[in-house]
Amino acid sequence: MPSETPTASPVSTLTPTISLPTETATPFPMDKLPAGLPTAKLKLENETKKPVYLSLHGTIVPQGYHTVIEYRFRYSMVVEVPQGNYVYVAWVGGSKIVGNISLLKAHKMTLTFHNDKVTVH
Repeated sequence: MPSETPTASPVSTLTPTISLPTETATPFPMDKLPAGLPTAKLKLENETKKPVYLSLHGTIVPQGYHTVIEYRFRYSMVVEVPQGNYVYVAWVGGSKIVGNISLLKAHKMTLTFHNDKVTVH
């Protein structure tokens, strides 16, 4: 009697087909806002002996543009930013400090950086 030798069935590999959307987002450069926006002066006072990293996440009023403006500094300085509402994130010597400011007029505001807090005046 002939013996039957089992044969392996062929193995097929299936590759899933994934449909991805074909639309691509157009990047909006965060540091290139339209010219002519009203600005306000912001004084950054560093009362620590450490470098400060500051990130301002803003909505420009009334146009509604969004921007992120970043600074690294060791000494006090004055910067000019578009008028709007901002969330600031500051890193002072490894400590993270978060707060909100509104720069809706052309007057000067001061952020004073301490080791554990930021005062606004």
